[in-house]
Amino acid sequence: TRLLWLGSAVEVLLDFSYPLALNFLLRFARDESIPKTEGLVCATVLFLSISLQVVVNVNVDIAVESLGLRIRCTMTTAIFRKVLLLRQDSLQRFSSGTLNNMITSDADKVRRALKSLHDVLILAPLTILISLVGLVHLMGAAVWVSFSYVGLVIMVNPVLMWLMGKMQDKLQSRTDERVRKTTEVISAIQVIKCHAWEEPSTAKVEESRRLELLTMWRLFCAHTAMEGLWSSVVPITTAIMFAAYSMFNPDYPLTAAQAFTASMLLEMLEEPLFTIPSVVNKVMEALVSAKRLERLFFLPEACLPSLENLASFCGDREADGPRLGGPDAAGDPVTELDDAAEVGFDMASFVWARASQQEGEEETEEAAQASETEGSEAGRGPASEFRLADVSFRVQTGALVAVVGATASGKTSLLQAVLGEMPTAPGAEQGQALVRRNRPIAFSPQQPWIFNGTVRQNILFGEAYAEQRYAECLRCCDLEKDLALLKHGDQTKVGEKGIALSGGQKARVCLARAAYRQCVSGLFILDDPYSALDSHVARKIHEDAVQGLLAKKTRLVATNRLEFVSSCDMVIVLEGGCIEALGKYEEVRKGSASLRGLLAAQGLEAGEEGDAPSSKVMPTKPLERSRQKRALSSATAEPQEEE
Repeated sequence: TRLLWLGSAVEVLLDFSYPLALNFLLRFARDESIPKTEGLVCATVLFLSISLQVVVNVNVDIAVESLGLRIRCTMTTAIFRKVLLLRQDSLQRFSSGTLNNMITSDADKVRRALKSLHDVLILAPLTILISLVGLVHLMGAAVWVSFSYVGLVIMVNPVLMWLMGKMQDKLQSRTDERVRKTTEVISAIQVIKCHAWEEPSTAKVEESRRLELLTMWRLFCAHTAMEGLWSSVVPITTAIMFAAYSMFNPDYPLTAAQAFTASMLLEMLEEPLFTIPSVVNKVMEALVSAKRLERLFFLPEACLPSLENLASFCGDREADGPRLGGPDAAGDPVTELDDAAEVGFDMASFVWARASQQEGEEETEEAAQASETEGSEAGRGPASEFRLADVSFRVQTGALVAVVGATASGKTSLLQAVLGEMPTAPGAEQGQALVRRNRPIAFSPQQPWIFNGTVRQNILFGEAYAEQRYAECLRCCDLEKDLALLKHGDQTKVGEKGIALSGGQKARVCLARAAYRQCVSGLFILDDPYSALDSHVARKIHEDAVQGLLAKKTRLVATNRLEFVSSCDMVIVLEGGCIEALGKYEEVRKGSASLRGLLAAQGLEAGEEGDAPSSKVMPTKPLERSRQKRALSSATAEPQEEE
């Protein structure tokens, strides 16, 4: 950076060698008494200075562009890193179009502004100073009279900059809206074509584009007015200066050397005068972009155990040794979780809050629809919050735990709380949510996530290929027959979002991806892994993968397939965001009316109506919290002994 600024200063000094040499040559041509050798020396110096100026300019431009590229790469990397670490509730505040604009547009605007700062900090002040000194030496007090017009322009400029800043904010919002609607149309193009919705869909995109162009036109009008105002500075100032010189010095007529040199200095003064508003405009755009990026960078991050082992993300943290922490914790180690336990929640509460509106930014339509969906599924209004209240349970290492309940009872939310994705409810600081974080967590989501690659790439997901372990995962997840039907086997490209695979195949690929991490992961969280599978495939996967391949791992499985619940070490029954009962399957079946109703609805044996609840079954209603805490130790899940 120091060399860049030094080169810029040398560049300015070389620029002024041309008007000085021109002034001497004009005086040399007028005065015959000056020796010819001085004229030849002046011409040689002029040639050498211009040649050296070209060399310095090229190197300064290369350095400036290199600095700008480094700035943009740094900003883009920081955005990608932050998006990877964000919680789900934080991601709802930004649509995919907004994030895309941050990477492509906002980062570039910050780059252009920071790259141009040396123009304002070094080039412009030094050029203006030397030009004014030269003009005062040539024209005297007439220079200050001519600069009255410059002062008028400077007074009007802040008003224009304020208007342009407001227009720039509005333009960014219009662009985000246009990108969001375009993305929606492209992602749903098959449905639009099927129902012949091309015209209304196109009308929505065109309307957003029309509003964006209208805002852009107004911004360009303001920019043109400012450019025109600054472009008039040099000619008007020159006319005023020459007129004032003639009035102040009637006995000393203006010579050609003075006029040409003053015109040359004014032209050199024109560049920084044009540069300053341009750089200020870039800085205003960068400030708007910086505010948008600031809202992203200050969002809360998820405390994901798997990221603790990535040195590039968490290089200042220790990755070795046992590490415990709550899902919403800042990473401070705690010691309340015993060595035999993997997960321990004690009166912990979590909440999915409605995505709040950002400062100066309207809530996205996607976030509003998501909030309405959550509220309707939970039986509340669109502005309501889904809450997990007073959750208490403990999972021993190596246990198989089933999380069951009716629709919208909070099964997925409980798994998200264990992952660290669900934020802690306000005022629930007394509760504890502890998860062992010394090893990564393997997670299989309810909606399988498949990227555009081969089947093998989706399963390995960056892990090293181990043939025996890979073949065992394929067998346990019942993928061998499916791969045999594909033309290229596991090297078949699955397409964007796994379009070449069926729903069941995508679910099993996602499950195989989690199972392949059996050597590095200690906790496996499976969110409804059997929903897209038929009965015999689901049973095979449950027996071979969940109970077989992962038998020695801690498994937390949310499911609606209750025929597999009896083989689990512990069953957690959720009702309305609260744990209705937990414990061994037989005791929970007798003591939980919700579980008996679900079993009856699926045609499974529901048990006798008169069975009394076991002492090991713990109701967790708010009125019975004290009983729950006393009985918590007796409900700890123990792994079933292998026969």
